[in-house]
Amino acid sequence: MSLMLTITPRDPLIARDGRPFGVGSSERMRSLDWPYPSVLAGSLRTLVGKLAGGKFDSETVKELKRLAVAGPLPLLEGQLYFPVPADLAVRPGDGRCFAARPAEPGGGEGCDLPHGSLRPVMLPLADEDEDFKPADVPRFFSTERLSEWLSGTPEWSFDAVQAGPKNGKTAWCAEGFLPAPETEARWHVRIDADTGAAAESQLFMTAGLDYHLRLAGGPELSLVRLAARIDDPSAFEEHLKGLAHLHPMGGERRLAYWETGNGAAAGWGCPERVKEKLARTKKVRLVLATPAVFSAGWRPGWLEETPEGFAGTVPGTSVRVRLAGVSIGRWQPVSGWSLEKSSFGPKPVRRLVPAGGVYFFEVIGGDVAELAGKWLAPVCDDGQHNREGFGLAVWGVWDSQ
Repeated sequence: MSLMLTITPRDPLIARDGRPFGVGSSERMRSLDWPYPSVLAGSLRTLVGKLAGGKFDSETVKELKRLAVAGPLPLLEGQLYFPVPADLAVRPGDGRCFAARPAEPGGGEGCDLPHGSLRPVMLPLADEDEDFKPADVPRFFSTERLSEWLSGTPEWSFDAVQAGPKNGKTAWCAEGFLPAPETEARWHVRIDADTGAAAESQLFMTAGLDYHLRLAGGPELSLVRLAARIDDPSAFEEHLKGLAHLHPMGGERRLAYWETGNGAAAGWGCPERVKEKLARTKKVRLVLATPAVFSAGWRPGWLEETPEGFAGTVPGTSVRVRLAGVSIGRWQPVSGWSLEKSSFGPKPVRRLVPAGGVYFFEVIGGDVAELAGKWLAPVCDDGQHNREGFGLAVWGVWDSQ
């Protein structure tokens, strides 16, 4: 059984990145553009632990860590949104979309990729197309837009979806696209009780994510919520069913309203058009909906190096695949502070593959239709990372069928 969790921010939420912050380092807190899954998982487990008595003994902590959380993803008007895939490039000026694909190098060309079977991912530019620096694109796609992208290459023009300016920036918030939340900066100061003036070296800035959004063509602000799925909540079912609480999320104890229900927003299941495409293809794409932690760094540990290339079986399926190409961004750091007695102190830094990363596979065995049942299932190598919501994957095709 799964429960659907909706989080409504009351205040701008703080989701720090990995840069130092504090006395002796930097007085400016830097923010991610979307919270990591571990922020959601940690906040939820703290809330459930308090509702269960607040003892947090070793056995309770062990049970809380078994709670599997999938998310967070943006939720607007009952529909999920997903990070824009890294295989999309938009040409400035005319807004034309290009889909990057694994391609064989031309004559006299080569690369230093780690295995001979791995091909560079390049844009299919025609002779008349000039090289260009890709334009900025929306941070998130709606479920409908993502299903179009994963089932083929739609003829989009991004000129048609650009909304009006917000806080001096262009907001992509129309026609199934969302921008990243705006960052709200707040300056804080400690007042010396004796002098009534600011204390020396006690001026600092925090940055929070504002989830209010003005849709194109409308005067009213809409509130983007965070959606998640709680899998197998049986150990704490009595506390999670009908959950409706104000509880902090992220840094500085900023408040949000947490509630659960059985109704799923559109997007938690694989769209029909993607299912139809997957059933008759031998070329599939894995797109990360949340950042992933892999034992082999950029590469999932379930892909082993063989003479034919990096190959393996997709977790939870019979589908055996060979890696053809990869389109991912620069790694992101995640750390934190452990409050467990056995490991109290700073957590080691882990390197994440960013959300939106794309892995291109060629199917070499098994029933590829099984991948539709793994929509938004985690693909990390470590079970605890999967339970924290890292590595949620959606699937699509990368051929012309």
